[in-house]
Amino acid sequence: MNIEMKSHSDKLIKLEMIRGFAAVYVAIGHTVKNSLMIANINFSYLFRFGQEAVILFFILSGIVIQYSFVKSENKSFQSFFLRRFLRIYVPLLLVFFTNYLLVYFSEGLAQVSWAELAGNILMLQDYSQVKPGTLVAPFLGNSPLWSLSYEWWFYFIFFALYSRFGSRSGRYAHAISIIAAISYFFYPTFAGRVMMYLTIWWAGADIALLYVRNEAITLKTLAIPLSSITAITIILGLNAYFNADKMSALLHDSGPGVSPILELRHFAFAFLIIPAALLWRAWKWIGFYPIFGVFKHIAPISFGIYISHFFLISNANYLANVLPNRPLQLIVYTLVCLIFSYVVERKIYPAVSQMFRKQTAPQKAALTLK
Repeated sequence: MNIEMKSHSDKLIKLEMIRGFAAVYVAIGHTVKNSLMIANINFSYLFRFGQEAVILFFILSGIVIQYSFVKSENKSFQSFFLRRFLRIYVPLLLVFFTNYLLVYFSEGLAQVSWAELAGNILMLQDYSQVKPGTLVAPFLGNSPLWSLSYEWWFYFIFFALYSRFGSRSGRYAHAISIIAAISYFFYPTFAGRVMMYLTIWWAGADIALLYVRNEAITLKTLAIPLSSITAITIILGLNAYFNADKMSALLHDSGPGVSPILELRHFAFAFLIIPAALLWRAWKWIGFYPIFGVFKHIAPISFGIYISHFFLISNANYLANVLPNRPLQLIVYTLVCLIFSYVVERKIYPAVSQMFRKQTAPQKAALTLK
């Protein structure tokens, strides 16, 4: 894909920019909701594709995880699990704690569902208001957390398949997703939905594998993931067709953000975005840096923004009694979110990660001596 590298940090620059953009886009969409009036024009319609931004996150995640795993020297489960656990749970637990404190100081002692908290810690949460077969809702209504459970299970399905089948594991992953989609057609469940979405994530992993092998990234070399996404899109389209009456009512009442429209929307976007990226590459990425370049500064804290913006900005009211002016509130809320994300992502997480690496280093050295 001719993705540019940043030599001193070994990061994929374009992916970083897109990741930063996607996090900001989702945050703006949740904040402006249905109204962003400028010169009597409602610009909020431009920010109603947050779901598509999450699908973009999935593809980017597949690229990054595959790339880093292939490049890593230590491919043990212990190393893989520790890295993924710290990356997800250090920021997430801080978000849980901070969210609860804000609810406590704004509304008084909050009623916490311990089952919901346990379900989120076990990565079983999903956006229960718009999808069938969910187990628990995101903790304290922080709806963007639904995608973290998918990511978590993608990681370990990836490790299990890659450890068993190596570079051929993608074929099995895509086949599993198609089978899951057929099952989801008849009986939608959380597990089936995660397995169905695996093919989108693994499309990113396939792109990364081609990249590290210096192989061409084309529609032909991506035929397997694109065929899988196409097949599932058709299955979801049939599901929508056989639920036409239900879909008509949902479109009228709730719009295209509810199942079974939502899943079809996700896969249709995945079906389009990969060929679109290849086409943009053929056009030498014209206009990419003017559009996305500024977001490279946001990328290092984008995960923190994504998992905290909903209660720190979008649904925030902790300054309502101090700053009655809504625009001023949003400015301060945004600054709070940026500072919080910076502290979590650039200070606390690296410190905790470094501490664990130091603790495991002697054990690694001992194993090497043996």
